Amino acid sequence: MEPQCLITGTRAYGPVSENSDLDVVIRSDHVQILGQFLLVNNIDIQEVNEHYASFYFTIPGLPKINIIVAENQEVFDEWEYATEKMKKLRRPILDHEKRVETFIRFRGQYRDQNCHEVDAF
Repeated sequence: MEPQCLITGTRAYGPVSENSDLDVVIRSDHVQILGQFLLVNNIDIQEVNEHYASFYFTIPGLPKINIIVAENQEVFDEWEYATEKMKKLRRPILDHEKRVETFIRFRGQYRDQNCHEVDAF
């Protein structure tokens, strides 16, 4: 089975800045495939996010790659829904805090529409 992944964050819906990382959502059952790739290519995981399952690594010439681990298909679908809603906004939200709040609100809309109980962020 091919790993299911999703590009999200400012690289997907803006605004992109020189410090923008590449946020990629991947289901937890596909993380092992990524881990094998990183191991074979001697790429070190550099940090783990304490707020949600996440880690990042760097490859020369590319932005920092942030991996967000979705615990199941429902959580993955929630991230996908919120990303698509952010892409459809007339203009990117410039303020980081407002962008995060809006994204969280869209994730909540997905949960409300689909009656799923999942963690907030």
